[in-house]
Amino acid sequence: MQKTARRFASLNALCYEPDSVGTDSVMPSEVLVLFHGYGASAQDLLPLALPLAQFLPTARQVFLEAPEPYPDASLVGARAWFPLQELSIEKIVKGLQAVESLVAEAIEAISNAYRLPFSRIALLGFSQGGMVALQATCSTRHNKVPSNFLASVGIATRAVETNSKDATNTPILMIHGDEDKVVPFAQGLRTAEMLRKQGYNLKWHERRGMGHEIDQQTLQVAGEFLARHSRIQK
Repeated sequence: MQKTARRFASLNALCYEPDSVGTDSVMPSEVLVLFHGYGASAQDLLPLALPLAQFLPTARQVFLEAPEPYPDASLVGARAWFPLQELSIEKIVKGLQAVESLVAEAIEAISNAYRLPFSRIALLGFSQGGMVALQATCSTRHNKVPSNFLASVGIATRAVETNSKDATNTPILMIHGDEDKVVPFAQGLRTAEMLRKQGYNLKWHERRGMGHEIDQQTLQVAGEFLARHSRIQK
């Protein structure tokens, strides 16, 4: 796979594409946009590139870099999507709303750069990045987001309520380990129930014995979900 550094709107990114993509005979099928966790960086999610490519071999992968530096300067390269000094729901929602427009602009720039419609873009996130991906999926600010393939894979605490019919038709996958000590499992369940009550097309997958991590089985579930909805789109 080929790796390049790019910038989409105001966000930096590391981009991967299969060696075959870009030739006359093999065109990119989708773009996977990945959001790292709090205190991490785009580089930390790069090991997911090859496993995900097994499910979507002609997809480009864009690993976005969060806009804010992590408060602890000793962690070189660590970033944050928004401050997390306070873990109250109110502070998290305000943080998500503050970064929402930056993410929406980056997704639109990715769509334009790769000349692919929003129906061929999937959002995946881990931890705080999962919250951001889920927020972008459910947001009413990004009015061009259609139904079908856009997906949120990861851990989320809450999404802002919306009546967007386009958003509620979008398939969403939430994966949460029942041994998670960072983002409480109960919070994930409450988010899933909230989204279902709002009419979202949500699939909940509980990973028994998994903590705050991404393991091989999680990647398998996520990859199969993405591949299945990719085939539906075709």
